[in-house]
Amino acid sequence: MGKFINKDKINNSTFLSFAYRVYTKFWHTFMSDKKYMENAFKKYFNKDLDWKNPQTFQEKLQWLKLNDRTELHTQCADKVAVRNYVSDKIGSKYLIPQLQVLEDVNDLTPEKLPEPPFIIKCNHNCGGHTFVHDKSKINWSKERVKFNNILKQNYYYQSREWQYKNIPPRVIVEKLLLDENGNIPFDYKFYCFNGKAEAIHVSIKRDGVHYVIFFDLNWNVIPLKYREYSNEAKFDIPKPAKLKEMETLANTLSSDFPFARVDFYHNLNEIYFGEITFHPGSGLQYYMPERYNSDLGKLIDLN
Repeated sequence: MGKFINKDKINNSTFLSFAYRVYTKFWHTFMSDKKYMENAFKKYFNKDLDWKNPQTFQEKLQWLKLNDRTELHTQCADKVAVRNYVSDKIGSKYLIPQLQVLEDVNDLTPEKLPEPPFIIKCNHNCGGHTFVHDKSKINWSKERVKFNNILKQNYYYQSREWQYKNIPPRVIVEKLLLDENGNIPFDYKFYCFNGKAEAIHVSIKRDGVHYVIFFDLNWNVIPLKYREYSNEAKFDIPKPAKLKEMETLANTLSSDFPFARVDFYHNLNEIYFGEITFHPGSGLQYYMPERYNSDLGKLIDLN
């Protein structure tokens, strides 16, 4: 049906626009996971997805999305339940203090919330968070509407990453980590293959700019970039004092999976667990130069 719709007419008609959104949502919801992934892969990379002999990093992540599904994946994707996994594996001292876990957005009121700074987010999705430094400067009515809408979403249908499908949605209020200058600390993301870290992606957000820089385990810059984030940092990125400890912790937390990205914050000489991600960018990130797609793909053993 979609190929017979004139999109110019859709853009000029409120009714047709609404009908097209309903049709698209219906089609995407009931399309098989395999077909959905094939269409998305074709859209992003302009080539067919090779299920029988996947070679690149993106292809193998799609294969894992479809074929590697366990209850442990769901637990580790849940920002509340993963804390038990982390505690069992490496100890609770690495957890960021989780101040509240809410089921009712009506509890998002200044008098019911802790003292800032804190971050409000959900346990079942990516994005949509709110930083709170001063409760009096937040429009809490808008926040309740925002998080009520997020709680109704099932992130699985946006990406077909199965681990999100059965997470009971909650709102989390978590302590906001800040460095000595009041900035969000650097986010160190370890790419782990069969329980062994091979590369580190440092994520830095400064003045509205998102920087992504890759390092090897000896803290040498790797000339690898996301097409979406090609900004080069103009400031020093020192080797963290506890780099080796973070590497060891990442190896432990990823040991149950053929691939996992394990994230940490290194702040005020302390290490804090961030999250475990199984398919960065849903396996649809475009890496440059192209050869890294093959190099990273070789590290995933689907056997």
